[in-house]
Amino acid sequence: MGRTDLSPVSVDSTTVRPHHDAAGMRVGKHRKQALGGAAQKQETARRQGADRRNRADRASVEASGADASSA
Repeated sequence: MGRTDLSPVSVDSTTVRPHHDAAGMRVGKHRKQALGGAAQKQETARRQGADRRNRADRASVEASGADASSA
């Protein structure tokens, strides 16, 4: 049997996977609520992480004696 040389072939995975709406995916009420709750938890965790980073940045600036007006 003949073989096909696939070495010049490149496939972008974003073109292979359709969006769930395009694929006709149906999400039930329970799953939609669970996904919404998970998204809220993730956003809360992201905000808390940003707050911690901001506090750490402020503390390092204060410790160095840097002044915002001198920048």
